[in-house]
Amino acid sequence: MALVQCPECNAEVSSVAVACPHCGYPMNRPQGAADAVVAPSSSNIGSGVVPSQRQLSFGLSGTVAAFWWVTAVVFGISSVMFVVTWTDWSSYMIADGRFVDLLESDQDAFSANGLAYFAAFVAGILFIVWLYQAYRSAESRGATGRRWGPGWTIGGWFIPLANLVIPKLVVNEVDRMSNPEAGVAPIEARWKMLPRMTSSDLWWVLLVGGVLTSWIGSWLYNSTPDFDTSATGNAYVLFAISQGVLAVAAVMCGMVALAIGRRLRR
Repeated sequence: MALVQCPECNAEVSSVAVACPHCGYPMNRPQGAADAVVAPSSSNIGSGVVPSQRQLSFGLSGTVAAFWWVTAVVFGISSVMFVVTWTDWSSYMIADGRFVDLLESDQDAFSANGLAYFAAFVAGILFIVWLYQAYRSAESRGATGRRWGPGWTIGGWFIPLANLVIPKLVVNEVDRMSNPEAGVAPIEARWKMLPRMTSSDLWWVLLVGGVLTSWIGSWLYNSTPDFDTSATGNAYVLFAISQGVLAVAAVMCGMVALAIGRRLRR
């Protein structure tokens, strides 16, 4: 075995190395092997072998973002309709409004609310599929020291209470592993010290806050047998706030998917 000079960085490299350990420049590949895939593993990470990144379809990222933005529009409409319902409720309470107007507004608002959550369900399924693919793509950069793993991109959503935390922690790892500042593959443990995107943190805070506010509104609404109590009016206000907050959260979630998709794009 002898030492040769890397044509890219001029560093001395073993004559049998597959790639330069300093800059990642491919070395000694046989004819026709230009597109060969070297999968990341414990035997090649950190050994000078550069893992080929598992690519993430940018079309999938764009589709997920589009579905979340459509969902945001429906949540926004639902929020406005709950404001209208609260206005009709206020008029009814001071005897200037008709009960039939309040009842119609109530039914329309909850119909829009159901449509918004159905859109969120569809967008959420697509997001889970995207998150799994994004994690696989990010980890293939040769990242070490991962705490979670691809399985948690799916399972983390179905554990009661823990699903308020685990999915965000998984997204945090994808966010950091996909960060270009981690350098060329293998990125090893460099990704762990990188900052997260602000939009990623804001998305999760708004999502959890919107869901909790909606739960409280539902509890108030169902705790009264009729419309002529202050709890009903407070419920409408909370519903309007929660739907507006979830609309912003949906916009931010689409932005996160698009940003990470650009980093890992095909």
